[in-house]
Amino acid sequence: MRMQAKAPIPAQARADHAVNESEQRYKRLLASVTDYVYSVSVDQGRPTATVHGPGCEAVTGYNSSEFERDPFLWFRMIHSDDRPAVRTQAELVMRGETPAALEHRIKHKDGRLRWIRNTPVPHRDAEGRLMGYDGLVSDITERKRAEEQHRLSEARLQAILDHSPAAISLKDTRGHYLLSNRRFQQLLRLSREDIVGKSPHDLFPAETATMLLDQDQKALTTLAPVEFEETLPQDDGLHSFISVAFPLLDPAGVAYALCGIATDITERKQAEEKLARAYAELSENEAALKSALQRLQTANEELQATQFQLIQAAKLESVGTLAAGVAHEVKNPLQTILMGLDYLTNNFTGGNGNTKLVLNDMREAVTRANTIIRELLQLSAATDFAPAQEDLNVLVDRSLRLIHSETIASQITVERKLAPDLPRVRVDRNKMEQVFINLFINAIQAMSQGGILTVATRHRRFGEDPTLNRPAFAQFRPDDPVVVAEVQDNGPGIPEHDLPRLFDPFFTTKPTGVGTGLGLSVVRKIMDLHGGAIEVRNGPLGGGLVTLLLRAGSMNTP
Repeated sequence: MRMQAKAPIPAQARADHAVNESEQRYKRLLASVTDYVYSVSVDQGRPTATVHGPGCEAVTGYNSSEFERDPFLWFRMIHSDDRPAVRTQAELVMRGETPAALEHRIKHKDGRLRWIRNTPVPHRDAEGRLMGYDGLVSDITERKRAEEQHRLSEARLQAILDHSPAAISLKDTRGHYLLSNRRFQQLLRLSREDIVGKSPHDLFPAETATMLLDQDQKALTTLAPVEFEETLPQDDGLHSFISVAFPLLDPAGVAYALCGIATDITERKQAEEKLARAYAELSENEAALKSALQRLQTANEELQATQFQLIQAAKLESVGTLAAGVAHEVKNPLQTILMGLDYLTNNFTGGNGNTKLVLNDMREAVTRANTIIRELLQLSAATDFAPAQEDLNVLVDRSLRLIHSETIASQITVERKLAPDLPRVRVDRNKMEQVFINLFINAIQAMSQGGILTVATRHRRFGEDPTLNRPAFAQFRPDDPVVVAEVQDNGPGIPEHDLPRLFDPFFTTKPTGVGTGLGLSVVRKIMDLHGGAIEVRNGPLGGGLVTLLLRAGSMNTP
């Protein structure tokens, strides 16, 4: 089957098609450009017609036909603040002058503000009369936006630099200043405008300027920071600065500027000089200080010895004060013995049921008298005092073992809360065990129906534990290392009105026949002897609470 050949396209049709495609490409090209040309016809010094080129729509949003229908559209779309400048430019053209290009704002058809650059070019006849003029309108919105961003960035950078206490400057590679902050300007007593474009030789003494340029050259040569010290005169004298110069590099690693930062170290250097003088004076007085320390140590030892003597004297003085009480306490047991002897003498006929009771009363009375006399001797006697470094937890455990039978008989549960890292204290072991035994017995007697005896130890810096901020411990100073021991019972507690008298000899809150009232008095004397302190109060949850404080490491008198 024979294929039918296509009819050839006429030459005119091909030409029309080519022209149409050319026009479409031209329109697309014009739509993409940001410039367009307008022409103004002038007759006898007055504008008569204006033709806007096809590119006007890409810049303004309005096409040529819209400008042709509305002759004043071009003026209304100008921002109201910029109209006087545009009018002045047009008047200059109409006077035959060639004004400079003008940048101003217009309102785009879509409502957005855009920036344009209007450059007029006058046309004159052979006699020089103005026949008209053309204008080139360029859309510079993006450039203006970039300029504004750059201006804001520079303003932010300048604000940051101006709030720095260091003096900061920027120079080009030839040594001319490009930028400076407020502190730099204050040092030179110059404005920013007086500094920009100048070199160090224009602003500093010759010696200083040469030194600065030498350091800049080192930084540019090594492409690394250079640190140095410089001195500048100020109103109050010479000031010292620690300065660093470092290059700014482009992506290719080539230096295009040099930054300098200078920090005033005058006060620091003055402080260092004062410290050096103080050390020198301290070294000169070192021998005298050592001698003074030795004398102080000797005086402290003498003070401890004197205090020990005073404690013993106070004990002896208390014997006279307590004589009446002792006589009373001893007289009653002795009277009981005498009455028992009388009874035995008058009624003994071979024995009866009362004989055993009388003998028991006599035995208890004699035992009580012996106890009173023994504790009184402990209070007043000048016994040997032999302190040594001891583990307080060990003394607590040994004292608890000694009263173990008492706790069993009284149905007392013992709870130990002893700190494992307790530092040693310098104490007389026997006397401190006497302290703990006395406090344990008091606690047991306070819990007549059984209960819990709690013993706790801990290590503190005095002042960091608010529970120790109490009048009884006023002899200790903040930051003193102390060891704390607490003995607490869960008995009924101590009447508040009795607390101030607990350390008075022969005062007791116990029932008649239980205790002598000398125990806490002896305990406090022992704590005084060790330079420690004791406080008795009611615990926060009830029951009696006794707190002992001793300095850690060594014994110190208050």
